[in-house]
Amino acid sequence: MGYLRYQIAFSKDAKRTGFKFAVLSQGVLIVALLASLGVWQLERATEKAQMLNRFEQAPMTRQDSRYWTRYANVTLSGHFLPDFFLLDNRTRHGASGYEVIAVMRTSTEYQLVNLGWTKAPLHREQLPEISLPAGELTLTARADRPSDHLVLGADHWAVGWPKRIQQVDIERIESQLDIALSPWLARASEAVVANTIPNWQPVVLPPERHQGYAVQWFGLAVVWCIGSIYWLRALSAREEHHEKP
Repeated sequence: MGYLRYQIAFSKDAKRTGFKFAVLSQGVLIVALLASLGVWQLERATEKAQMLNRFEQAPMTRQDSRYWTRYANVTLSGHFLPDFFLLDNRTRHGASGYEVIAVMRTSTEYQLVNLGWTKAPLHREQLPEISLPAGELTLTARADRPSDHLVLGADHWAVGWPKRIQQVDIERIESQLDIALSPWLARASEAVVANTIPNWQPVVLPPERHQGYAVQWFGLAVVWCIGSIYWLRALSAREEHHEKP
């Protein structure tokens, strides 16, 4: 009989110890996870701050793209080819639209130029009415690399112009126009086409937003840590209460 009581008491103690260990383990793991997310957001804030600093300090450079660095201020002179592209699924202040991608023939090369955002018509089968300037013109822009966007399904290009595209594929554009392009994308700093808004910024979320997210993650870590400690203390107090004669 005494042995049976001992076994029952040992089993209860083991369950309590195991439960307390589980509470402690989940507390440590979740607090560590939340804290790591906070650190990651701080790292992202630092990266964004460095990007903005490079953007603001970017030098002026030559028109020839062989001398470009990312974010460099460039002045382009030339004329646009008549055919252009509409980069699909671009939003501005919650409105859907396109970014107008044209090709400028300068004195040295063919250069892709992002002329800015334009609002999409109400019906999908309609395309915005865009008229590229005729003749020679000069514009200021920022040097950037074409970025790959997530494409759901095949990117089918229509036969006519302008062409609605899902991403800026330089090789495919070269094939369509039968030209050799600069590997850079010039993002216009000023509006040169009616109904377009140059709206490019090197970062979508500013460093301050990431810092705010970091504070939230660290705050959750503190709350979870305090909650786990309180839970463990409550369990210990309950055990002491039950063990009193």
